[in-house]
Amino acid sequence: EYDNEDPNYGLEYEFTVDEVRSIIESNCGITLSDDVDNWFEMQDVYSGMYIGYVRFDGQKTVTARTMQELFGLKSQAFTIEIGDGKILFKSYGWGHGVGMSQWGACKYADHGYTYDQILRHYYLNTTISLSKKSGKAIERGKAYNTPVQEEPEQENEVEEDSSAESSESLQQ
Repeated sequence: EYDNEDPNYGLEYEFTVDEVRSIIESNCGITLSDDVDNWFEMQDVYSGMYIGYVRFDGQKTVTARTMQELFGLKSQAFTIEIGDGKILFKSYGWGHGVGMSQWGACKYADHGYTYDQILRHYYLNTTISLSKKSGKAIERGKAYNTPVQEEPEQENEVEEDSSAESSESLQQ
């Protein structure tokens, strides 16, 4: 819901068809056909728009990470639009799509969500609880929350003569 407030959400990277052809052919060792609409086949799409693999023109399959590197995309969640001699890549967020969006988590917190609600949003079917070791740590910690017993006051038995002697020796 709030992930789209990430400043990296919806970044656009526009290339000419010739620039994209050159990048793919020089880095992947293939020759693309003239059918630009056939150049990109998204494979293994998950969590809405995260791409696992892209197959180029039916010839070579690369990872979404490779696509990020080839075209400078910040995320493996991206779309591709082709038209008017241009190819537009639009990326959503920054990262690999595994785990929690830092920007999204921050925005959820800004809107009043608690840490456990945020974690359950990003990690579906997850239970948040204390382990046995955590429970023991909490029990140990309770000792620090008990009232401190005051110790009887001790009188300061500093002789004036000895402090005066110390003072004199420091001045010399």
